[in-house]
Amino acid sequence: MGRGSRGGQGCLQFAKQVILKKVGSIMTQKTARFYKAVAAVLVGNLLYFWLMPFLPSEMHHRRFELDLGTVVDAWFCLCVYGVIELLLFFHRRRYPSS
Repeated sequence: MGRGSRGGQGCLQFAKQVILKKVGSIMTQKTARFYKAVAAVLVGNLLYFWLMPFLPSEMHHRRFELDLGTVVDAWFCLCVYGVIELLLFFHRRRYPSS
């Protein structure tokens, strides 16, 4: 049986392999880690500043100071990074070839 007998599924699988090979050669582990960190910082800060009016005043960040607000902000970013890693773990587990 040839490649055409499977219909669009074989073509889709081939395209997926080509795309992953191209992306895999471009995006190294360092680059992927960098993008995950940037996304975690952006989303974490977005969540922190969105929820800041509801936080106690001690947890508000003051400019150019190392305070509890800075720690809470970093905690938000760390949690977002953990969620990103967890989602990627489950994605790799569900689709081991990708």
